[in-house]
Amino acid sequence: MENILEKGVIYIADRGYGNFEIIANVLKAEANLIFRVRDNLLFEVREVLEIAASEMPKCFRNVTDELIVFKNDKHRNEVRPGPIRGVSEQVSADYQSV
Repeated sequence: MENILEKGVIYIADRGYGNFEIIANVLKAEANLIFRVRDNLLFEVREVLEIAASEMPKCFRNVTDELIVFKNDKHRNEVRPGPIRGVSEQVSADYQSV
């Protein structure tokens, strides 16, 4: 996968692809990654970032924007010694599109 990553590109992946080696390779390529992670992912929150509620679509609930460090990530210090940004949200079950 390393040979197809391009600088500045945003890659989207699902839970099965969210492993630390892939994250490290994407960061080494100076690309970005959006992926859905498993509920049991272990991380430490280093900083909570402010979210402007007025800018959020009404269908989103429990939105968080944080700087995090993954626990158990042996690649963490190879690529990016500091935290990465973790954003999460839930889509409201009672939301209906019009």
